[in-house]
Amino acid sequence: MATLLLAGPSLFAAACGGGNAAKGTPTEGATNTAAIQTPGPTGTPVTKAGGGGTLHYANDEAGFAFDYPGDWQQPNVPITRQAEMGTENLIVQVALTNDTEDIAIMDGVMVEAARLGVDVPPDRLREALLSYDALMAQLAGQMGGAVTDNGWTELGGLTARRYSVTFTMNGQPVMSEFLYTISGDKQIDVNCQAKSAHFENIRAGCQVVYDSFNFISSANS
Repeated sequence: MATLLLAGPSLFAAACGGGNAAKGTPTEGATNTAAIQTPGPTGTPVTKAGGGGTLHYANDEAGFAFDYPGDWQQPNVPITRQAEMGTENLIVQVALTNDTEDIAIMDGVMVEAARLGVDVPPDRLREALLSYDALMAQLAGQMGGAVTDNGWTELGGLTARRYSVTFTMNGQPVMSEFLYTISGDKQIDVNCQAKSAHFENIRAGCQVVYDSFNFISSANS
C-alpha cells in the first residue's frame, strides 16, 4: 500500500516580500451593485461590491469555487507563511480580508490548493486526513501555540478534517480554524484566521466561504 505524501499545513500573515498572487476569476454576485475594481497584490483586478451581498471566486485549475462577503478583498501586500510543515506543489493561494488597515496579522480567510503527486481514493480519505493531526500539533508548537479542538466536517460535499489552533504572533493572540480535504490528487485547505479579539468579526464571513465551497471541473484533472 502506497504511503500518502501529504502537503503540510501553514499559518499565514500579511507582510512585505514574496507571495503567490491569487489566480482565478472573482465575479460579482447577482445581489451586488456599483462594483469597482480594486488592485490585488500584483495588480490583478478584484471585483468589489459597493454594498452588501457576496462575490464569487472560481479557479478551474484548482478545481474549486466559493462565495465570500462583498466587502472582503485581497490584502494590499503579499501574504507570507509564518510557519509550515512539509513541502507542497502549490496550485493557488487566495487570501481575503475585511481589515485593510492592520494587516501585519491578517484577519480573514486563506484558501489554498496543492498537488500531492498521488491520488487519494475515497475509501482512504479519512485515513489520509487523520495524518494531519500530528502535523497540526507540530505546527502549533512551532508558534508556541496548541491545537484546542479537532473533528470531522464537510467541505464541498467531501469529508474534511477541522482544527482549531491558538498561538501568538508579534505578541498578539491569534486564532485559526483549518478545514482540510483531498479531492483526487489535490489537497484543499481553508484557513480562517484572525487576532483573537477580532475572530468573531470574521466568523460569519468564513461561514459563507465554507457553506458555498464547491468543486468544479478542473482543467488539469
